[in-house]
Amino acid sequence: MELSWRICRATSAWHWAISVARGRVANRQAADPAVAELLSRLELLVVPLGVTADRWWQHVLSLASQSKSPDDLVHRLLTSLTRPEDRTPTLEVQLLDGIQRVEAAFARTFPRFDQEMPMRIAPLQAQWETFGPGLVRQLVHRVGADVLAECAELLLVPPVVGGAGTAHWRSNRVHFEAVLTNPHPELPEVVRLVWLLAQLDLDRPVFREANSGDRLPDLGALAMIPPVIESAAELGLCERGPETIGDALRYWDLPQRHQPEMPDVLRSWWETFTNFRPSWAIGLVALERMLSGVRPDAASDIGDFL
Repeated sequence: MELSWRICRATSAWHWAISVARGRVANRQAADPAVAELLSRLELLVVPLGVTADRWWQHVLSLASQSKSPDDLVHRLLTSLTRPEDRTPTLEVQLLDGIQRVEAAFARTFPRFDQEMPMRIAPLQAQWETFGPGLVRQLVHRVGADVLAECAELLLVPPVVGGAGTAHWRSNRVHFEAVLTNPHPELPEVVRLVWLLAQLDLDRPVFREANSGDRLPDLGALAMIPPVIESAAELGLCERGPETIGDALRYWDLPQRHQPEMPDVLRSWWETFTNFRPSWAIGLVALERMLSGVRPDAASDIGDFL
């Protein structure tokens, strides 16, 4: 996998602001209550247009790195998410004002962003150069080369949460907190990074046609945990087993982290997958049915397709 690295101020601003609004900021000095209020106002502008808050912020994070200015970001967001008749001058002005206020608040909170961020690249790059290629090779052995993207862009952002990242699978980008050390040594950040990168090619028709489009991002994130953990364990980076899967669910902040049965469900699904070795698309179908309660075990679903 060819990986390009970039520090992105716009993505950093929105990663910070959304983390503040969700109460995830580790450093209280970086938690600006006014920003949370700004984001609530922006949501009120778009929700009446049929755009959910989660979908809106996903697109903001995804498009920020591609936008040349706040005006350009507004244009891209409205073009992607709304109908032409909904794009009124008043709405555009209100969105632009809110976006400019958030980015100005970020600049005040992180006045040394341009000086400090370049120093944060080296530790993560060292982890990647040491373990990244080996992790990818191990993962390809387990899920197949056709599942992973050939190239990706890594957007580095400040560690406001203390270890976090998101896969933007429609644009082959990952934004990732540039932590200086591993917050959880038993599951190093390079493992989280490979897990995110492994999700990037899910927008291909072979996956979208076989699985529910709305659930596909969450499904792909869950499915990649067992093979990534296995790959990392092979290199001595972590332990195998449901305990480590549970750690990944918590440390990587997945919604299913509060479901005590989830580590065993994923382990059972992965064992069945490795026994049958179906395509990744069929494996995802089986996992979706297990999680929805349609079928209690993956073997029944995978066997139906073979």
